[in-house]
Amino acid sequence: MVMVPNWISRRAWTGTAGILALLCLTPGLPGQILMPASGPGGGVRLFTSDAAILEAREIRKDVPCTVTPVKPVLGFDLKFHAGYDVSIPLKDLAGSDNILTMVFRVTPVDKPDEAVYFSHRFNVPMIDADAGGNAILSGSFDLGEGKYRIDWLMRDRAERVCSFNWESEATLPSKDKQIALDIPPSAVQPADIEPFKKEPAIA
Repeated sequence: MVMVPNWISRRAWTGTAGILALLCLTPGLPGQILMPASGPGGGVRLFTSDAAILEAREIRKDVPCTVTPVKPVLGFDLKFHAGYDVSIPLKDLAGSDNILTMVFRVTPVDKPDEAVYFSHRFNVPMIDADAGGNAILSGSFDLGEGKYRIDWLMRDRAERVCSFNWESEATLPSKDKQIALDIPPSAVQPADIEPFKKEPAIA
């Protein structure tokens, strides 16, 4: 049985080549990483081209990927879990020594100056030019109640870009408004991939 990481959908890789690629990608790869503030003013440091694409909110298809937003869903940890699935034809990743880098920004509509940036990078194994099927990669993040704008891009080693943007809203039904969430309104956090991890021992 192959265990699929949280950042790869279980619908993920179709076709024999996709299964082989999954086996090569699975070991030891982290999920998306929160990008810390750096430099003057506490802003996040981005490549100029990445910053321009995110600011313009333009949609590009240099790499023919399809992004499907995942609507926020309230989890047992009392946080809204949101994210995306990205479908990429394997034939468009053909070759070797390729690297896919995803960069995305989640901005609370009520707090536009408090955008949170994430990055996600992984190596692509050798893929034949005639490979069939699609790879589906997934990313996730946690939200408090509120409305958000998500600006997302992915680039490969040849600087081909796929970019997309969408809006998302996390809201409790009126009958559940009394629930105290474990994340403030208009807050964005990295997804906790170990929701059932052990509590530290109490001395």
